[in-house]
Amino acid sequence: MILKMFMEKGGLNGIKLVSEFIDCRDGALAATAENIAGKNTSLDFRGRMYTLSEKPVFIEKPELKINYPLCSKAKRGLGFHILSDGKPVASTYDDAMTCRKTWIFKRNVGFSVFVTETGAFALYRVGFANEPWHYYCLLDAEGKTVGVIKRMYEAEDYRRATLYVEEEIYLLPLLLACLDTIVDVNLVGDLEDYYDKSAGNYISIMQEEKDIFDPAFIARVRAMDGVSD
Repeated sequence: MILKMFMEKGGLNGIKLVSEFIDCRDGALAATAENIAGKNTSLDFRGRMYTLSEKPVFIEKPELKINYPLCSKAKRGLGFHILSDGKPVASTYDDAMTCRKTWIFKRNVGFSVFVTETGAFALYRVGFANEPWHYYCLLDAEGKTVGVIKRMYEAEDYRRATLYVEEEIYLLPLLLACLDTIVDVNLVGDLEDYYDKSAGNYISIMQEEKDIFDPAFIARVRAMDGVSD
């Protein structure tokens, strides 16, 4: 399944961002998201609303297959709940792993963790030189790629990103990751000036980070859908 994400400015003085996720197979609206100044960022997916809580909480770290040791041995991470009907249904926090060490210097790779009703996932950012985008790779607890977000550097026709999933069961976790990294922005300046976690060029330096990206994944999703994104 391939979704194109479009973001437009609206509301009084442009203090509202509305994002639409369009299914490339039939042009249907798969989900919407809103970021309104003074309100929690929200996602509407199949009639159910999800909102990002702004209150930090400690989250129990799930068991994830990580190829390198975590930088911290803490059993809990400081993060945020994702709410539905006012109750926590998912959570997210940031973590990092140490890929190599030279003398006293550690080379770390950061990632975000999403704990959802579907399971626990790690979200890694990977970028390559000479490409006008970078990727967010969603891996399940066993280290298998289950979703990819391709984040464009420039908003062409208000298009911010393209989402890829092989199985629809992983669409909600990928949308929640997109909500946290792209939709949740500071509403200051023009649309192109709004800053989010995913904004700006990103090029992976370490090979360990580049190896996380599975180029065959996007090719499989395109072949499965039989559409061009």
